Amino acid sequence: MPTDIPKSSVDRSHLEISYRLSPDDCVLEVDPGWSGFAQSNSAPGLDPNSVIGRPVWDFISGVEVRAIYQRLFDEVRSTQKARSVAFRCDSPGEIRNMSLTIEPLPFGQLAIASSLVERLGREPVELLEAGTARSDEMVSLCSWCKRVESADGEWLEIEQSPWPRSEGLLPRVSHGICPNCEGTIASELGHLAPDSSD
Repeated sequence: MPTDIPKSSVDRSHLEISYRLSPDDCVLEVDPGWSGFAQSNSAPGLDPNSVIGRPVWDFISGVEVRAIYQRLFDEVRSTQKARSVAFRCDSPGEIRNMSLTIEPLPFGQLAIASSLVERLGREPVELLEAGTARSDEMVSLCSWCKRVESADGEWLEIEQSPWPRSEGLLPRVSHGICPNCEGTIASELGHLAPDSSD
């Protein structure tokens, strides 16, 4: 059961990051919080020296997820108006509701910032543990709400999901978008939601 974490215990430096993208979506710079965020999310390979100069698409997985981000980037550039979307960036022991803001900069560059909205403690979710041995089975995790698709196609809260196991190993995780989040994004962002013609 999720529980509120007292605001005084929230270390926002590891949950708020910003970065700047070139017109062709390469990472130009990251803010000082980037390294702490990478370490707190068990992603040491995402240190600033490893990401600067690389396409942001190297770090966004899932065809549907990439399509939504591309459409967001395109709209912000064409309208010169900022966009914000809500998403979750959970750790095994926390539910972390976040906000992502994309702002236009001169010459086609973009400023991207993610910030903590709410942080809730929970019993650790084994599926999100980094460095755990994995089977060849795959489960799909919604990049926005962190629901997991079950074998029968139902999307379940990650805390209650009975993901399949092979020989006692956890499955590998792929990223996508569940129908609920796709519908929400479609209503909030109109033509930006992915469609079957892409």
